[in-house]
Amino acid sequence: MATTETTLPGNGTAGPFTYTFPALAAENIYVSVDGTAKTVGVDYSLDFANKQITFLNTPYPTAAEVIRIYRDTDDAALSAEFYSGAAIRANDLNNNFNQALYIAQETKAITVQASSGNLADGSITSNLIANGAVTTAKVADGNITAAKLAETYLTTSAASSTYLTQSNAASTYATKGTALALAIALG
Repeated sequence: MATTETTLPGNGTAGPFTYTFPALAAENIYVSVDGTAKTVGVDYSLDFANKQITFLNTPYPTAAEVIRIYRDTDDAALSAEFYSGAAIRANDLNNNFNQALYIAQETKAITVQASSGNLADGSITSNLIANGAVTTAKVADGNITAAKLAETYLTTSAASSTYLTQSNAASTYATKGTALALAIALG
């Protein structure tokens, strides 16, 4: 399978950190640290020609944090358009085919990750979940288990009385380690 991302541990330095996959444009390269998206020019700089990123702000990612450098090819428009009677350049054709190839590779990578239950933290955001996709049946008893959701994912605002009461939280809260122990199986 084609490589569409590079994941590596931090090392407490700014970098540079190298990625290995091709991309059509610098705008298609993204970075996250432990699932938190970073912003080019603010959090890191990108050396597109040498396929490297360098963090700009301290604290730099530590060995306990995962740096994910990934490609997300723009699918809103073709890289080049062709017009009747105009010259067709090989470079434009190659860029259009590479754009289609990269989008297919990225889609396949996400599909394989999802089917194996191996999605990266933060890769499913609310804008990617269709309205009505998360139903009561999918989060019913037995689909939420203890041991998969870290404490940091459950905040006081998320645990309002509408969703999680003190009485049912007590039975699922793990007191040892850092695991809160809730997992949502979106079947």
